[in-house]
Amino acid sequence: MSYADILKGASNAFTLHYAYINNVAREIGIDSAENISAEVCRMMGAARGQTIKEKADLEQFTPEAAAAAARGSIEEDFGIITEPIEESSERIVFHCKGCPVYNGAHAAGMNAGSIEAQCRKAPIAYMDALVKELNPELKYQLRKFRSSAEDSCEEEIVIA
Repeated sequence: MSYADILKGASNAFTLHYAYINNVAREIGIDSAENISAEVCRMMGAARGQTIKEKADLEQFTPEAAAAAARGSIEEDFGIITEPIEESSERIVFHCKGCPVYNGAHAAGMNAGSIEAQCRKAPIAYMDALVKELNPELKYQLRKFRSSAEDSCEEEIVIA
């Protein structure tokens, strides 16, 4: 399967997800819908992190190893290509290029502000739970949100 196929499939799945969130929000409110989505993402991120950890057969990942595993996971699972732009002993910063989360939310009718709010609550919670499963001392965060589908987000893994 090609990168374009993975990105397209993930974008379609996120379109369905965000159409669902939008409809649920009409019934229970956007805050409740986003909180449920965030909790599901935390749960799934922790599960993915546990799977990675079990396959690697390591007690705990170094920050560099956790970053490499997390970056590999989002590329394989969602078609999100990352590029490191800063690396130190305290943090690893990278650009996230093509994004099925943004593409799917946009296709579901969400505006940029709503996409950013949802991304900070749910997909970032997924990644934070994933890296914490690999190394509890780490934190995954969004430093800069993309301004368009063609732009990139700036995300980082830091020692908490």
